[in-house]
Amino acid sequence: MNEIPHLYRWRVEGVDGMYLLALAIAPSIAILVFIYTKDKYDKEPLKFLLLLFGLGCLTVIPACILELVIQGFAGFNESLPSVLVEAFLGVALIEEGVKYFVLRLAAGKRCRHFNQMYDGIVYAVYVSLGFATVENILYVFQGGLTTGIMRALTAVPCHAITAVAMGYYLGIGRFRVDSRDRKKYMALSFIVPVILHGIYDFLVLSGNTILILIFIPFVIFMYIFAFKKIKRLAAHNHMVRDEETGRITDLS
Repeated sequence: MNEIPHLYRWRVEGVDGMYLLALAIAPSIAILVFIYTKDKYDKEPLKFLLLLFGLGCLTVIPACILELVIQGFAGFNESLPSVLVEAFLGVALIEEGVKYFVLRLAAGKRCRHFNQMYDGIVYAVYVSLGFATVENILYVFQGGLTTGIMRALTAVPCHAITAVAMGYYLGIGRFRVDSRDRKKYMALSFIVPVILHGIYDFLVLSGNTILILIFIPFVIFMYIFAFKKIKRLAAHNHMVRDEETGRITDLS
């Protein structure tokens, strides 16, 4: 009888499969723990966060299908204009779109847990890193150790950073009283992540030396951008709003 190969017997570039799996998952776990610990008051239920993470994992399926359809229809090539369109419309718009859809569906107006602005960041990051974890496992098992290390510093944090942007504007928009302000922030919660993701992918896919050199300072900018947004909303997460009465309670 032929034995079914176990994960620890899989090897890529001489590295055991279990080590690669750990490498692929570790960046997401580290970021999720960081985001969760920043929520010092009225922490979100773990079951709900796991649900968001699981739904994020599932978004890989429609994203892959849509990307294949768009790429097959558009016939992208290696020219910079084509790469630019592919980065924004063929990747960023689709991936951020499916994540945004799940986020609004699971953490919409009827979500009783969504009572702080910082919650928007928590929810968005858990959805996004569900997607990023599955994607990263696929890439790391294909590319090996070097790919895993590089993506731990770039691609996975990129998904988290665009999620921070999404959750930041969503969190502010949810608690805006004025309808115009609310619509503006809700729009920004989708537009800003797509722009950040699109620029990131364009720089990576361009194959242009100058653009690739710009990539590193852009990633640094994204890190700084995310930490500032997290710090700003985390500083106010002691203020909890009751959705039914509109009353705000200070938990500090």
